[in-house]
Amino acid sequence: MGQAVAVEFSVIIPTHNRPAALRRAVESVCRQSFADFELIVVDDGCDEPVSQVLGALKDPRVTVLRQDRAGGVSSARNAGIARARGRLVSFLDDDDLFHRDYLARVREAFAEPSAGFAWVAQAIVVGESAPPQWLTTRQLRPFPPMHHVPDSDLANIYVGCAQGLTVRRSAIDEVGLFDERLSYSEDFDLVVRLVAANWQAWRLNMPLIVHAVHRRGGLSNAPTRKRCLALMRIMRRNKPFLESRPGAYEHLLRCAIRDLVHSTHSARGFRLIGYARQRKLRHRWIRKVTVNSYFFAIKRLLAGRPVKTRWPGAA
Repeated sequence: MGQAVAVEFSVIIPTHNRPAALRRAVESVCRQSFADFELIVVDDGCDEPVSQVLGALKDPRVTVLRQDRAGGVSSARNAGIARARGRLVSFLDDDDLFHRDYLARVREAFAEPSAGFAWVAQAIVVGESAPPQWLTTRQLRPFPPMHHVPDSDLANIYVGCAQGLTVRRSAIDEVGLFDERLSYSEDFDLVVRLVAANWQAWRLNMPLIVHAVHRRGGLSNAPTRKRCLALMRIMRRNKPFLESRPGAYEHLLRCAIRDLVHSTHSARGFRLIGYARQRKLRHRWIRKVTVNSYFFAIKRLLAGRPVKTRWPGAA
């Protein structure tokens, strides 16, 4: 059997039970101005097989992989990566769209051999209806890719697949696939590992992806407690690197505390604040979330809707 012919891009779309949105996403990829790509759609246990949903599509660049049981977004993306032949791997959610020049412009960011990953600006649409077509076809001013230096606390690289993430395949081979135990922030976990391996980050400040925001569930949706457990796993998994970056560990801890305090799990959030105080964490993120959390608790107390907390100095 002959060796598979490589392509420049492999675009991976994981999908679960959103056929109408999926068709729009696939069409946005097939209309790309840069044609050297393959599209891998991973059917993550859809009730109606994707092969039927896309039955009328006769584009030889499109491949459908079916997983009989839904394994989650990380598992679906990893299945796509295993079949990918591209030098660059781009990720697209099934309810988002590429601008027609997405691949052509993102390719420019990888002219530098040490460029490991890149992302783009978004055009955000709200609701279930199809976004206006001009968002994916309009002429854009030329914005060259920019080398992006991560802050010491990583706060300026909180970027994921919804921002049109593209990763060099050799970088994925070095740092590993998505963590299949994560259903939230799995893309940020990958980015942390790329930064730790000294791969350069690049960004394009142009809206090359249309990102849909709506209430309907998706592959990455997770309850608050599950999201926070995911953040804690990311901290444990990347502990040596995060401890070498002042404030990085505290930034992720702050994200978990903020979500817990503003949910029905406020007591857990305040216990994490106590944990941060015991460890004498003093970075600005911990100070900020501590002040904001107690201010939130005071507002709720005055409104007659107190939250469970432990006040400073309490036993």
